[in-house]
Amino acid sequence: MDELTDNNDNGELCECMHLHAETVSINVYAAKASNGNIVAEKLPAFKVGDNLYRLAASPGLAQNMAKGDVVLYFSKYSPVEIVKRGGNVCVQVYADNISRQEIIESENEVSEVLGGSTDVWTEKTLSFSVPVSVGFENIERLFNYYSEKKSWAWCYGNVYDVDDGVTPLNWWEK
Repeated sequence: MDELTDNNDNGELCECMHLHAETVSINVYAAKASNGNIVAEKLPAFKVGDNLYRLAASPGLAQNMAKGDVVLYFSKYSPVEIVKRGGNVCVQVYADNISRQEIIESENEVSEVLGGSTDVWTEKTLSFSVPVSVGFENIERLFNYYSEKKSWAWCYGNVYDVDDGVTPLNWWEK
């Protein structure tokens, strides 16, 4: 059983339990390339209503969303609208080369130390979902350690305003 956000009979969002929920793929807007083409990222999600999806993973490139968020999605040509936050921080990691062993080690450490999960992994990118309840200090301690030890660059994917990159979204305070 997967707990999903869905619409009740009154059209309001509610917490519901679904049996055998299957994921679908949605291509979320990530950026506009310098040549004008749209860059989209494929993410697994649960369909929970008309154009409403609960993300099953945090993105490795797209901003302002994380695993568990309920989003209003129409197409890859425009950013999703966040309907409800899922309580996770998206942490995105970038490096010249990430070995299979480093992926396994970081997956275990993020799970054990922060209660998080590894959602996207490639040779150059990792994304993690971490419950905001563990605190930013703990998240930063682990990922700053990775920066020092492994020369990985990292950033929050859903903590700061996409336009200026410095204004906190403060969704965790609501």
